[in-house]
Amino acid sequence: MGIYISDGSIPVLSNVIIQNNTASSGGGIYLYIGTPIIEDSYILNNEANHNGGGIYSSSVNINTLPPEHQGIVENYTVLNRTVIANNSANNGYNCAGNGAGLELFYYSKTKIYNSIITNNSVIQEGMCEWT
Repeated sequence: MGIYISDGSIPVLSNVIIQNNTASSGGGIYLYIGTPIIEDSYILNNEANHNGGGIYSSSVNINTLPPEHQGIVENYTVLNRTVIANNSANNGYNCAGNGAGLELFYYSKTKIYNSIITNNSVIQEGMCEWT
């Protein structure tokens, strides 16, 4: 995994190249409860064995906590002048992965400005059967 963002952090990634990383999910960036700003950057040639070859973003439902702490904690990512290219996702269980370039899961939001998401691929080696 290239970068792991969590616990409500608000990093600014500017002029970075995140490339040639491999992870279960989020080959380039794994985001779990955070608000990154990614600008003037490249997310290239990363691979996820499951979801989000370039970026995987997931949030949490905290409705299992006491009422005063319940709600949804959202991820909110800003991409500005960023290229997400040539990333791949493969489920690893002979099933297609999801979100080769960018996987937004469970209350994840992204604003994309002047960016390019291109040539990302989902690798499928067989059929899936979910029961």
